[in-house]
Amino acid sequence: MEAIHVPAFPPRGLRAFKPIVVIVLVTFIAGTGCFGISRDRYSKPSVEGTVASTVKEPYVGDMYVVGDVAFHIFPLNSTGTDVMVFPIPHRFAEPSVSETSFSIGLALKTGAEGYAFSPASVKYWSDPAARISASSIQGPFGCGSSKPRPPTRPVAVTSISLAARTCLYMWLNFDTATPDPAQTFFVALRLRLHDEDIELPVIRFQQANRTRTFAVP
Repeated sequence: MEAIHVPAFPPRGLRAFKPIVVIVLVTFIAGTGCFGISRDRYSKPSVEGTVASTVKEPYVGDMYVVGDVAFHIFPLNSTGTDVMVFPIPHRFAEPSVSETSFSIGLALKTGAEGYAFSPASVKYWSDPAARISASSIQGPFGCGSSKPRPPTRPVAVTSISLAARTCLYMWLNFDTATPDPAQTFFVALRLRLHDEDIELPVIRFQQANRTRTFAVP
């Protein structure tokens, strides 16, 4: 029976490919100085008890759409672990969260005139029996605006008028500990159209994970 010959080396094309990969990686790492991987935990939103479409808004991202109102809620509670790969392998501890305050970003855009928004209407909770109202606000300002941000001020009882087809962004602060992404929590708000309250769907936040790379020159 004729013996089967197994090549001692990979095919010529593969032998030529591997050095190129090594050169590209070395060049990339050398150019960045430091290279690592970040494994993040964050709170992913979903609409509670109803169905809502989404639309992308420049400088904001996905916004939920209900009727002629689009809104986006972004909690500042993401956390994670950074692992340095080059030049010296090292694992950085996960940063601690604030025990005294919690902030969310809120974007609003309406398709008709007559809407108004009261920052005091925004509620945050993990326990339905203990709903927390926003205590202060920074904004509103135009989505993607490069102008200096207005100062943070206490939440007022007055309403903010929403111009049609204009995206506004603001930061809302709550006097409570920042929730860990592992904790399920909810945020709700309402608008006012003329003399009628418009309750927007409750947004549920649950933990999700993502991995990304980072480089430092």
